[in-house]
Amino acid sequence: AELAAAIVRIAALCAAAVTALVVAAVALLVVDIPLGLGVLIGVPLLVVALNRMAPLLTRRSTSQQEALAGTTSLAVDLVTGLRVLRGIGAQANAARRYAGASRHALDVTLRAATTKGLHLGLTTAVNGLFLAVVAGVAGWLALEGRLTVGELVAVVGLAQFVAEPVQTLGYGIQLFAMARASAQRVARVLGAAP
Repeated sequence: AELAAAIVRIAALCAAAVTALVVAAVALLVVDIPLGLGVLIGVPLLVVALNRMAPLLTRRSTSQQEALAGTTSLAVDLVTGLRVLRGIGAQANAARRYAGASRHALDVTLRAATTKGLHLGLTTAVNGLFLAVVAGVAGWLALEGRLTVGELVAVVGLAQFVAEPVQTLGYGIQLFAMARASAQRVARVLGAAP
């Protein structure tokens, strides 16, 4: 439920990132219209491309949450019934069941973490490439005489500034996937028959 409620935080983060991107794009439009349009068109394309991993992130988060919940539930059952297990001599069997559930939860958690790491790595790489392209185009425009040295410095500074909101949007996609997985689990519990 706590992760499902994180959607409020995600909305605020993404709204702030979009606002920063719009301000930076407008500033770039003032310096050079094609450059500003490139940022206004390029950033949404980057975010859409990074969002393609959201369903995989959601599936992995769902699997992770289910495995952790199952392991926790098993641990509670075992601790609650410890006297009974000792009475019938089933401690070893119970320990094997818990160890298996714990290994499964670890495997699923590692898969989810790998997917999140891949997404973060892609976000960082694409962000860096985008920054390099904007700076490169600005440098070319300066060499052509279409930008002054001051405008070039401003464009490179704005391009570096744009990197943070793009990174924030990538992080927001990850958080949204986790919140969506949690909301689906909460909905299943609330929709279950009494």
